[in-house]
Amino acid sequence: DIRQAGSGNIGATNASRVLGARWGLVVFALDVLKAYLPVHLAMGADLGEVTLACVGLAATLGHIFPVYLGFRGGKGVACALGV
Repeated sequence: DIRQAGSGNIGATNASRVLGARWGLVVFALDVLKAYLPVHLAMGADLGEVTLACVGLAATLGHIFPVYLGFRGGKGVACALGV
C-alpha cells in the first residue's frame, strides 16, 4: 500500500520516491489521463463550456478526494494538467 510509505500520498511524486522513476511516470500518466479522458469526451459531446468546466472540476476533485480512499487522495497536480 503506497499510503504506508514515503509521504503517504497516492500521487506520482510519492510513487516515484517509493517505487522508482518508471512507476512514478506511469502513475503520472494515469493521473493526467484520469482528467483528460472525461474532459475530451465531454468536448466531443458538445455539452457547453459550463458543463465542460464542471467535468474538469469533478475529475480533479475526485482525484483529490476519492470516496474509495476515505477522501484522502493525491494533490491533483498531474490530474489538473489533464484538464
